Amino acid sequence: MEDQSVKVDMAAIRAVFCHDFDGTYVIGNTQRAILEYLGFGHLRSEELLDNLPLIMSAYKEKREECWEVVKKMTVIGEPGDWKKANEKIARDGHAQAIVSFNIFGEDLFPRFLEEMVGLDKAFIQEHIKIISFWPEEGEKADKSEHLDRAKIYAKEKLGLTHLPNSLVVFTDDNWKNYLRACNAQYKALRATNDGKHIPLIMEYSESIKHPAEKVNDENSSSDGSKSLANSMEGLWKSHSPSPTPERRTGLTCSRESIDNEELGLKRSASPQVN
Repeated sequence: MEDQSVKVDMAAIRAVFCHDFDGTYVIGNTQRAILEYLGFGHLRSEELLDNLPLIMSAYKEKREECWEVVKKMTVIGEPGDWKKANEKIARDGHAQAIVSFNIFGEDLFPRFLEEMVGLDKAFIQEHIKIISFWPEEGEKADKSEHLDRAKIYAKEKLGLTHLPNSLVVFTDDNWKNYLRACNAQYKALRATNDGKHIPLIMEYSESIKHPAEKVNDENSSSDGSKSLANSMEGLWKSHSPSPTPERRTGLTCSRESIDNEELGLKRSASPQVN
């Protein structure tokens, strides 16, 4: 039987990898698909929380039917890509969380990770925190609250007193979430349906792992943030497009602040933020 244990590199600099789910792990939107199957597809985003008890009651009654709907959706990336990425992050000593605007995520995502991604159930429970809820602000919100909760989890798990945004690698397919994370100085990656973000996540995990070897001790802070900035500079720039509408095909944001209003971000009319 294959050994499912993960040997953690205790000498590594610690970071937290925060992954969106819909559009990052899977092509499509699992929440929308389930809502439509249950007959709630007509609800506007601002009506979700008001109808949450009714929705969740229907979901519990038809949980297996909803799972069959989700099973038909496509996992992003080549077979085994996400499994390798999740396991490498844990092996490199980092924390990781799924951060999603999905009311079904707490129940749905662990099963998806086990049956569709191929991760062991014990690994999921030990190494992947699920932070999934629909925010009160609805589609106006970004992932700030989710990321704050992920940082609290990561500090507790990794035994850190401080975790700067430079040690948070956040992946999301939604432009608003992505750009606002750039503004907040998170290391933001743009997820795409071709899965190019997955090997990049693994590359960052490796790069964060031993940055202290590349700088003098006096240039390193106790939490590793200065070491990380020095060691990742070249890697980050090699993948970073200029923050302009013409360069929106890039996977990462530059270190410069991005003006969301200047980029002309639009508010969507349906609950499609994931």
